[in-house]
Amino acid sequence: MSATEKAVAATLLSPNGSDLTPNLRRLQDAAPDGWDDLRCGEVAKAIRVLRQQGKPVHRAAVMELVQFEGSSLFIGELVGNELPIDLAEIEAEKIWSAFVPKRMAALFEEGAQALLAGPTEAGSIAQHVKAELESLQNESRPKYTTRSIGDIEVPTDGDPAELIRHRFLCKGGGLLLAAPSGVGKSTFAIQAMLCFGAGRACFGFIPTRPLRSAYLQGENDDPDLAELRDGILTGLNFTPEERALALQNVRFVTVDDVCGEAFIHQVVEPLCRDGKPDLVWIDPLLSFIGGDVSRQEIVSPWLRNHLNPVLHRHGVGCVLIHHTNKPPSGKEKPNWQAGDLAYLGSGSAELANWPRAVIAIRSTGSHTVFELCLGKRGARAHWRNPDGSTCFSRFIAHGTDGIYWREADPEECPAPAGRKAQSSVEDIVRLLTVQLSTSDWQKMARTECGVSERSFYRLKKQAESTRTISQSKIDQKWFKTP
Repeated sequence: MSATEKAVAATLLSPNGSDLTPNLRRLQDAAPDGWDDLRCGEVAKAIRVLRQQGKPVHRAAVMELVQFEGSSLFIGELVGNELPIDLAEIEAEKIWSAFVPKRMAALFEEGAQALLAGPTEAGSIAQHVKAELESLQNESRPKYTTRSIGDIEVPTDGDPAELIRHRFLCKGGGLLLAAPSGVGKSTFAIQAMLCFGAGRACFGFIPTRPLRSAYLQGENDDPDLAELRDGILTGLNFTPEERALALQNVRFVTVDDVCGEAFIHQVVEPLCRDGKPDLVWIDPLLSFIGGDVSRQEIVSPWLRNHLNPVLHRHGVGCVLIHHTNKPPSGKEKPNWQAGDLAYLGSGSAELANWPRAVIAIRSTGSHTVFELCLGKRGARAHWRNPDGSTCFSRFIAHGTDGIYWREADPEECPAPAGRKAQSSVEDIVRLLTVQLSTSDWQKMARTECGVSERSFYRLKKQAESTRTISQSKIDQKWFKTP
C-alpha cells in the first residue's frame, strides 16, 4: 500500500465524517477493489457501513467489521498516519483520478467476459456497463454548477416547502428565538410545537398543516416538561382531538453528553433521517454549540457547514432557542429599532445573519408582560394593526391560571405616550363606594375604567391577597376593608 493511500484511509477514521471533502467521500464509497491495497478498501467499506447506520466511527467499531489477518495492527498504523484534512484532500484527488480510468477499464473487461459467457444478453450487459460509466463520469463532475436565475419558479400557495405562513419559515431554513433568561423561552417553544402539531396558529404564526416537531433539549427534567405540557393544553383549551394530534406530533429527547459538530452528526442528523420531523427545535443553543458563541470561526461552521447540509438533506426547518445579550445597567437597550432586533441573540453577528427569521421576547419592566417582536422577515408573518398596516410586535403575558403564554390584555400593556397607564388594584377598589356583587363590580370596572374581565379578576385576586377588600357573609357582596 502506498503512503498516499495510507494517509487518506487514516483520514476516513474521523469520528463523524463531517469534515470529509468530496474526493474523500468518493473514496469512502468506492468498492474495496478500487484501492491498490484491498485492506485499505475493506477499512473504507467498514467506515461507510458505520456511518450509514448512524454509529460513531472509532477504532474498536471498525475492527469488529474488518476480518482480515493482522487487521488490528493495520488499523493502528492507519490512525497513526492521519493527515490534516486539506493535505488528505490533495492525496484523495490523486487516488480518485487514478481510480476512475482503472474502474472504467475493469468495466469494459467485465463486459467482454460477460458477452463471451452469454452472447444473448448483449443488450442488458451493454446497459449495465453504460450505467456504471455514467455514474463514474457524474462522480467526476464538479459539485457545483450554475443555473439561470430566469429558470426559478415563483412559489404557489401550495408550496410544499412552506412550513409557517407566509413563507415566514420553510424547509431547510432556520429561525432564532431569543429571549432573556428565565422568562419562559422553553414554555413559548413547547406551546408553539403543540399548537403547530394540532394545526393551530400560535400568536399569529400560522402552520401550513399539522407539523411534526423534534424537541432536542438539555435543561428541563421530565416533571418540568410534563408541567409545561399540561399547563399549555389546559390554558389554551385544546379539544380532545387537538390534544391527541398535538401529542402525537411532538416528540422530544434530552441530550447532555455531546456538543459541537458531533451533536449535529450524532443526534440531529439521525433524528431527522429516522423521525422525519418538519421542525427541529434546539433548546438552548449554548448547550450544544460546543464553543464561544461570540467567535464567528465557531458559530459559522457549526451553522453553515454542519447544520445547514443536514436541514437541506432532510427538508427540515430548525428553531434555535437562545439567550439575549446581557442588558446594560440591568435594563435592556430601550432604543432598539426595526432591524436592530435581529441582533438580540447573544454572541456573533452570524446568529442574526444565518437564520431566515428572528423572533425576540423583550422585557417591558413587568414580571408577567413581555413584548414579542419580529426581528427579521417580520412582514412575512402578516401581522396587522387595527388600521390594516403591518405590525411587527405584540404584547404577550404569562398565564394567570397555569404555565402558558397568552395575549396580554390592553390594560396590561405599557402605555404609549399620551395614553393612560394600565389599571391598578386601586382603580377597581375605588369603585366600592357601596357594596357590590361580583358581577356588578366587574361590569362597573369595564364601564368606568376600561378593565377587561380577565384583568378584573386578576386585580380582584390581588386585592383579596392584601386584604384590601372583604366579602359579606350574608349577601356575598364586596366592600372596602375598614
